[in-house]
Amino acid sequence: MLTAQNILDTTKKTHPQVWKNKRTVTFLPTSVKEWRDTKGRKVKTVKGRARDSGGSGRPHNLEIDYYGRGKNAQVWVTCDCEYFQYNCEVALFDEDSSNIRWSNGEGYQEHGPNPDAAPRACKHLAYVLDLPGDKYPTKYRSKKIVDRDV
Repeated sequence: MLTAQNILDTTKKTHPQVWKNKRTVTFLPTSVKEWRDTKGRKVKTVKGRARDSGGSGRPHNLEIDYYGRGKNAQVWVTCDCEYFQYNCEVALFDEDSSNIRWSNGEGYQEHGPNPDAAPRACKHLAYVLDLPGDKYPTKYRSKKIVDRDV
């Protein structure tokens, strides 16, 4: 399982445009639960909705499981945006940091969107994973999404 910092570093290196576009994302946490996994480790699950004002404007559902605190915590992630489905999900699944939920789970194509199988994040996940230091995930600093659907 990868750490949040591993995913952020890979995203910066392999697709810098995603890193640049994360500035336009807002996040609203909808659910935070603490639990223990089968190995007895403490896990904090954060579910929420992220919206990109520079993109489609549609809110996307995301979920992050933190196995520890801060950016060195191991994470399991998922997002329902198209970029995550086609570029990130299978690569993160191979690293045991996601499940196949949204894509068809097929392997990488030589000339496809992620031929190197780099375990990277979409801009929505990059924004949330990059929130500052030890205050996250216990306290949230987010802008509220103003929408009747939320």
